[in-house]
Amino acid sequence: IGTTLTLYLVLGLAFRALYYAIGRAAYYHLLYNGQSQSNLYPQIATATDWICLVVMCVLNGFAEEIAIRAYLITRFVQIFRSPLIAILLSSLIFAAYHVYQGIGGLINAAIVGLLFGSIFLLTRRRLWPLAISHCTVDLISFARMNHH
Repeated sequence: IGTTLTLYLVLGLAFRALYYAIGRAAYYHLLYNGQSQSNLYPQIATATDWICLVVMCVLNGFAEEIAIRAYLITRFVQIFRSPLIAILLSSLIFAAYHVYQGIGGLINAAIVGLLFGSIFLLTRRRLWPLAISHCTVDLISFARMNHH
């Protein structure tokens, strides 16, 4: 493994830990209403289900980071000439398509959008750590929902 890839993996896992802390606070301590959200997703029962879940999480995590961070933030900075506006708008869009998760998911996604957007710009548009973090969070979230 090269030094750069190792750094990206470490940063991705560190961002994942931060993302988890934010999500846990939003769901369980601030806004979680005590109802399970596991009924939104099918149960994972077979090895094929798990393989499909991993593939889905990897593809989804990378796709969302490419669309929201790499594309939208870059374009919004060009259009509005303001990194702050770019981060705010991209965070609102990111949060909007997590509304199905309820108010906790919406707020969590908005906070994570602000955090990831800031990290994206501060790291000179390095997407790998964010994508790795996103994939990891999605996979662990689905696995935890299936376990409970």
